[in-house]
Amino acid sequence: MPVLRFNPARLANQNSLLLKRSLILLALLPSIRLLWEFLSDSLGINGFERLIHSTGEWALIFLLLIYAVSPLRRWCSRGMIALAADYGHRLSDWNWLMGLRRALGLLAFFYASSHFLIYFWLELGFSLEEVGYELQERPFIAAGFTSLILLLPLAITSSNAMMRRLKHNWQQLHQLVHLAVIASLLHYLWLSKAGDPAIKFYLLAGGILLLERLAVRLGLLRASPSETISEQPSAGTSA
Repeated sequence: MPVLRFNPARLANQNSLLLKRSLILLALLPSIRLLWEFLSDSLGINGFERLIHSTGEWALIFLLLIYAVSPLRRWCSRGMIALAADYGHRLSDWNWLMGLRRALGLLAFFYASSHFLIYFWLELGFSLEEVGYELQERPFIAAGFTSLILLLPLAITSSNAMMRRLKHNWQQLHQLVHLAVIASLLHYLWLSKAGDPAIKFYLLAGGILLLERLAVRLGLLRASPSETISEQPSAGTSA
């Protein structure tokens, strides 16, 4: 089999900082546009619905992207092995993805927090009593709030300093992402209109990612295609 000449793994690793900055810039564009439309009173007839729907959907998108990083890392390694590449066949060659994962995690928390604050402000008028009522009476609100609460400790402990301080407990804590994904999908499902194609896509994506992890846990798929040791925690890694 011919050796792969162009190597995207090496190229991305050499430009990881540029990729991270570009990701953050592009990811913030929707929020900048929403803020501009809000300040210029150009959100449309139902401005609240546009604000709440857009921020919530972007939070879910970034949460699913976080969840996709570890499986993507494994499958990229398998792909490079199949292509007989000289670089990229080890999981450690794809550690730059974990840097992107941290950025994605903070972006997911940013949009989820914005989503909640917009609802808390424009719909509930900053009333804690109303929040308690909504949590008790509306399951989709409880699911969304649960996801936000689960994302909070992940955002707080996303730095290298916190990772060193928590040591092996860091990776255990970041397993909360599994529950956050499920809660977010339930939140979106319960408030979606019947026949909405978007929720079908998000449920399919989330289901595939959950099944991939389950297959790894059950030993149906190897956690590391080429070197088990590289799956040990490095900056920002977790299943």
